[in-house]
Amino acid sequence: IVSWSADKTIRVWDLVTGECCRTLSGLTAGIACVAIVGNSLVSSSYDDTIRVWDINTGRCLRTLLGQTRLVRSLAADSQVIVGGSQDALVKIWDFMTGQHLKTLSGHVASVPCITLSNNLIVSGSWDKTIKVWDISNKQLIVTLVGHVKGINCVAIDTTRNLIASGSDDMTLRIWDYTKAQCVRILHGHQDAIVSVTFVPPRINFLRKQSSTPSNLTDFSPNTRNQRSKSASPEPDLDRIRQYSIEMIDSDNDSDNEENAIENNRISGMVVTSSWDATVRVWNITERNCAKILEGHSSRVFCTAIADAPLHVLRILTAPPDLQQQQLQHQQQQQQHQQQQQQQQQQQQQQQQQQQQQ
Repeated sequence: IVSWSADKTIRVWDLVTGECCRTLSGLTAGIACVAIVGNSLVSSSYDDTIRVWDINTGRCLRTLLGQTRLVRSLAADSQVIVGGSQDALVKIWDFMTGQHLKTLSGHVASVPCITLSNNLIVSGSWDKTIKVWDISNKQLIVTLVGHVKGINCVAIDTTRNLIASGSDDMTLRIWDYTKAQCVRILHGHQDAIVSVTFVPPRINFLRKQSSTPSNLTDFSPNTRNQRSKSASPEPDLDRIRQYSIEMIDSDNDSDNEENAIENNRISGMVVTSSWDATVRVWNITERNCAKILEGHSSRVFCTAIADAPLHVLRILTAPPDLQQQQLQHQQQQQQHQQQQQQQQQQQQQQQQQQQQQ
């Protein structure tokens, strides 16, 4: 597991023991986002720098150039790094050299989410649109319009030609990007959806009526011990959690899933997290929420699906960085104080002008 924080560090955790096995440090500002490619990690920080790290050694390999504003979202593969910027731009760098290759324009607001698969880039913006780009010719393929508020997260499944998106409008939308159509609108979250992930096709469907319990493990930076859900309750503002769900094994599910992919039907499962403190598992085929995962007492900032046995869905979740929230609060206070000072200076200048007159 990799986590990042406003304390200017990136931590690598052992999923089995819950121990922090490596800390990447040396940055001058907090971390905004990261992307992982093999044994390499790409980070964007609030000092407007993007760095490539060796996870095994903790060494910074290179710093990317070409951005003038904060890069809020990152995605990467062995060829390119793509970033969504606060100035509404999508930028592409060469992964090996760090050379800036191209800047893609089209959004008119910040780009807080981006993903990359095969030859496609998918970017989501607070301008309420999703854009699909061709990496080869660096051109826009299609713009998806439908959300009524800003986009917070996107995911792509190229085996089904589907994109999933979550928004401040509290809806999960599924799109067929080859037809530029929204094919599913799923309701259930009571606040903004901030992360979305497609479940790998190898995992069978989770039936809505299933009563199979989910197992919960907590990882905390303050301890090396795993905590179970039955342990004494403690504040979980800085805790990573792991849910393991045993999927219902039906003889027909695997065949149905393979047939659905071959026939290009809308199928599969998606995991979302929200500011409403829940994680939801959605069955796209049946158009419903198959399971609600609870346990967090505050907003769930991000989710990831970890390796697990064939019929187990293992989901990792994390709340927002408390230090990051404190930092933002401090910045807001400073801005408020600066505005007050400017107002006072303007009033003094006006009084002086009146006295002179």
